[in-house]
Amino acid sequence: MKFGLLGKTLNHSFSKRYFENKWKAAGIQDRQYELYEIALAGELKKFLDDHGDHRGFNVTIPYKQDVAALVDRLDPIAQEIKAVNCILRSERGWLGFNTDAPAFLMTLLDFLPAERDFEALVLGSGGAAAAVRWALQRLAIPYRTVSRGGPLNYRNLDRSWPDRTRLVINTSPLGQYPEIGIWPDIPYGRLNEGCLAYDLIYNPEKTGFLRKAEERGARIHNGLRMLQIQADLSELIWIEGIKVYEEQLSKIMIP
Repeated sequence: MKFGLLGKTLNHSFSKRYFENKWKAAGIQDRQYELYEIALAGELKKFLDDHGDHRGFNVTIPYKQDVAALVDRLDPIAQEIKAVNCILRSERGWLGFNTDAPAFLMTLLDFLPAERDFEALVLGSGGAAAAVRWALQRLAIPYRTVSRGGPLNYRNLDRSWPDRTRLVINTSPLGQYPEIGIWPDIPYGRLNEGCLAYDLIYNPEKTGFLRKAEERGARIHNGLRMLQIQADLSELIWIEGIKVYEEQLSKIMIP
């Protein structure tokens, strides 16, 4: 069975190594996972049309929202988020899923304190941010989005910093390998030992965003565990099927 990852720049990707090591450890020899760099969003449809021999794909930056508009059907989470990071080839065509959202929810539950009377800031407004917002809504955590062109942006964030902010989540690629010397331009002096900083980036293990937050006393969390869980959920869809995946989700969904 053939699988792969779709994205624009994939030299940072962990997916191929993760799946190959996992399958090798399990003695599985009939699966392949390749990286497919797509230069332009306009090339995605032809790529999918030409690769019907593949069982499924993961999708990464910057194509999660583009692929959501191309697949034949979306599962309920992907439909709500309008972003896809996993697709499955079926008799009904390409089916789109978002395993980022439940993976983030699972890791966030482990990271958050029991008392959640605070607000969150979400840095970025792309497909990954949509998954984060979905999880925050499930936990009834109020949030505001910071983006370059939005009402709350990096130019006015210091004077508009919400008073009850304790959780800051970076969904942007700033600080991702190899450009590790940059980070989101936020007023880090606003952070303290009562804050939590979560970066969806996993390479490097501690980004500039996390380092600067930790210097202010904040607890930090990177995106590695989320990445592993979303990959495992994708594999569940590809191999075990949608029903088994939905049963697994039912165990982690917040009432």
